[in-house]
Amino acid sequence: MNQTPAPGSPPPFQPVQGQPPQGWSPQAPAPGGTAPQGQPAQGQPAQGQPCPPWTQPQWAPQPAWPPQGNWAAPAQGWTGYPPAYALGQGWAVPRKDPRVKGASQTLNRLCLCVLAQTVFSLFWSFCASLFLGMLGADLLGDDLGYLLLTAALVPLSTALPFVVYLAVGRRDLGEYLRFEKVGFLPGLLFVLAGLAICLLGNYPAFFLQDLLGAIGYQPASGGVETSLSWSSFWVDLLSTAVLVPVMEELVFRGVVFSGLRKFGTGFAVVGSALVFGVVHMDVTNVLFALVAGLVFGWLYARTGNLWVTVAIHGLNNGLAVVGAYLGLFVPQSAAGLVNQLLLAVPIALGILALGLLFLFYREKLLAPLSQLTPCPLEAAAGGKALARTPLFWAIVLVMVWYTVSLLV
Repeated sequence: MNQTPAPGSPPPFQPVQGQPPQGWSPQAPAPGGTAPQGQPAQGQPAQGQPCPPWTQPQWAPQPAWPPQGNWAAPAQGWTGYPPAYALGQGWAVPRKDPRVKGASQTLNRLCLCVLAQTVFSLFWSFCASLFLGMLGADLLGDDLGYLLLTAALVPLSTALPFVVYLAVGRRDLGEYLRFEKVGFLPGLLFVLAGLAICLLGNYPAFFLQDLLGAIGYQPASGGVETSLSWSSFWVDLLSTAVLVPVMEELVFRGVVFSGLRKFGTGFAVVGSALVFGVVHMDVTNVLFALVAGLVFGWLYARTGNLWVTVAIHGLNNGLAVVGAYLGLFVPQSAAGLVNQLLLAVPIALGILALGLLFLFYREKLLAPLSQLTPCPLEAAAGGKALARTPLFWAIVLVMVWYTVSLLV
């Protein structure tokens, strides 16, 4: 006698082997409830841990195995999913994961905001140049004036598109901008260790720069060269080592990372780092920024405190500014040695800090990122979501075009 599912319940998937998979439980989850009882599959949340509603397996268990008759044929229009443990055990598996589409759409919107940064930067620069030109001011001929204008445009071009993104979506700032308590000692160790890894990222960037230099590559100057004056130094330090790190961390870790985190912490770390890297345009800067972005995202996931990444970002940029103005501090003959010490000393301190972190905070440091987010995207699904994000690849094409333009 054929067994039919209860009225109103979706039909189950038909097993090929004729036996229920190990860990099968006859208790089906309620919509929007928790994961089913039994042994969770790899990449799924632990027993009782909530999942987003669209990842819930929906099936109607049958009391008899193997099922008889043709009751396992899906009803017309039904789009339910097999149990999580069905993967690789002969069950019908859905070809489309809604999480991939959701991750791609979210990343696409965030990349639109990144492209808007460039548009806003060009717009505000044009307006400022036009206004100053009407007043007879020579923008490019005044080093201090150029630095002041650049500093003023940072919030308008970097942060404004993402402020609009948060406001239009009525998103909760507490979900995006986190400042959880870390503690002075672990926070200091995280900052020193993160700074050391970021500075080590300079070496592959230097190697790539030398490699491309053989075919005529010249790195971008980064703007108008400024004279070595104390006024220029302080304005540059305030803009590059304070204002820029705060704005960029609010954007790329606060908004981009947090926006992607619901699809998995690992996906958020890699996705935000890739976006952060490619917006630096110059390929050698992209390589360094990619390393730094991975460090920032990983530390933000571990600590939940945005000030940790702001501090690392600010120290890294501050060291770069001091290196550019070494002529104000030391004689020219000692500039080379001091420049090397600006890299060597923080790296040595950071390696020591990393060792102390492993010694005293090993559990927090080594906890898998997959445990920080329920139902994360696996690596293959995350790569598929990234590949289906057209605006990310538009930014990559702009970066490639800009790098090619530096080949002379």
